[in-house]
Amino acid sequence: MTPPKAPWIGLAASPLAAVVLLAGCAGQPPVSSPVGLPTPTTTTTTPTTKTAAKPYDYRHLLLQPQDMVLPNAGYSVPQPATLNPSGIPGAEVMLTSNDGTNAVGTTIVLLDEASAAPVELPKAIANLKTVKSSEPPVPVPVGDAGVAVSGVTPDGTKSATALLFRQDRALVRIDFYTTLGAVTPLDTVVDIGQKQAVALRAGLPAAD
Repeated sequence: MTPPKAPWIGLAASPLAAVVLLAGCAGQPPVSSPVGLPTPTTTTTTPTTKTAAKPYDYRHLLLQPQDMVLPNAGYSVPQPATLNPSGIPGAEVMLTSNDGTNAVGTTIVLLDEASAAPVELPKAIANLKTVKSSEPPVPVPVGDAGVAVSGVTPDGTKSATALLFRQDRALVRIDFYTTLGAVTPLDTVVDIGQKQAVALRAGLPAAD
């Protein structure tokens, strides 16, 4: 099997990002500072400027190569994880096995409020584009409302399994790519998904 290519990262991002964008949950641009305010003519102290809080780096929430449990020669990250893909709050990464037989792509999208997650997750599932399957998604014990669906990639050249779930205000999709006919075991999908859910529970920052 030819080692997975970096463009697979795009496959990991598009469906969830599209759902969030269409739903208007990507946040609004910052409001410009008002202009035309009078300037004080005298001052007795030097004003202090409050430094804006540094945006949270959601890449810290992603699983690392050592978290993978698939049998192979280990995993690596061919390209650095992406922060806020397509301008959407969140992160994504593609991990590939060193023997070129497996790849695991993870996309995390952060909504403004946890109450939006139960509405947006079904949209993400309905618009899933990374897996072609004749079977419906099956419930799995990962996060909240987790489901998995197995099939092949859209071009039919690789086996693929997609895991989707929500955790608080996060929507998550993990795509498992393997050689054609070698479907990732569901137990493995669940194990990795549960690790990602734990990482989110432990590290997800509160909404601003």
